[in-house]
Amino acid sequence: MKCSVCNKPLYKTSELYHYTECGLDNVYLEGIDIYKCENCGNMEAKIPRIDELHLGIAKCIIAKPQRLNNKEIRYLRKYMGFKAVDLAKILEINKSTLSRWEAGKEKIGPANDRLLRLLVIRYKEEQLHSLFPGKFIEKFEQIKPEISKKTIKNRIKFDKNFQTYESCVV
Repeated sequence: MKCSVCNKPLYKTSELYHYTECGLDNVYLEGIDIYKCENCGNMEAKIPRIDELHLGIAKCIIAKPQRLNNKEIRYLRKYMGFKAVDLAKILEINKSTLSRWEAGKEKIGPANDRLLRLLVIRYKEEQLHSLFPGKFIEKFEQIKPEISKKTIKNRIKFDKNFQTYESCVV
């Protein structure tokens, strides 16, 4: 294997790799192959199963006992694939508020911190179980801020052939 900077041979080593490519300062990978160049000092990491790695990072962020910081908020938004305007809409905040959180100019409040963590968990569940296939964000956007006096009947249909329930039948 050749160095991408100076085209000299690389040697393989195993040490902690500071994974700054994710946008966070505190992520270190252990047990991956790292290739170093003796000539120019360049380091290249071979990172397998990147989607699982990003899920692992998201889990660490969600599980931490402190409030989310600006880089973690940005990471979680990007992990879900949301544009800032879309996440702001879901959280019912102004896009400039989200921008200040991500820039580190304003701290996220405790309620929005918890809501964002739950949103990430729900997003991943959606990918795994397809509770609202392709309509997850659409369902959030349909929630109205005002209280309605109209009672909605929640129809749950049982399929005798498959012995399963279909919820929220319209």
